[in-house]
Amino acid sequence: MQRLRAFIAVPFAGALVLSLVGCACPKVYRPASDSTPPTLEWKVTNNATSAVQNFSGNGSLTAKWGETYSVKLTATDGEGVHQVELADSVGWSCKSGNITKSSGPGLASPQVNTKDVWPSGQVCSELTLFRDLDFHFECQSGFQFASGSGGLTGTARNFFGGVTTGTLSIGVVP
Repeated sequence: MQRLRAFIAVPFAGALVLSLVGCACPKVYRPASDSTPPTLEWKVTNNATSAVQNFSGNGSLTAKWGETYSVKLTATDGEGVHQVELADSVGWSCKSGNITKSSGPGLASPQVNTKDVWPSGQVCSELTLFRDLDFHFECQSGFQFASGSGGLTGTARNFFGGVTTGTLSIGVVP
């Protein structure tokens, strides 16, 4: 039986961190308007080697089967970020001779971080989400991992309708 362990969201750990640090975020006073959408930054860390890759907006990388990564998505807007979302999709294939079996793509519900205007009139100028990635794709007996792919899609919204979407594409090789 094949199991999906590719993307492991950490909503409980994230909730714990938020409860420990409160709603700490850089704050600014909400302006009357905002003509620019938020920006997205990805920080991807290979957990085995501690190698870090940074991407603005969109990015791509190649991972090896069995590697694990930590991803930090940061949405920034000098006039305030209202919401950031992070969704993932993953698929892979296994081979035995000339027979290929595929799994996915699977799509998970997005993780969402929303902050409203504080009573003081301040808003967060930066919101962050985290995701752990585990590329231990499993194949049924007699089959070997052939290839895989994953994608993270981040979306950020400000308080005036400005929206930015960015994608982190990951190719997984044996």
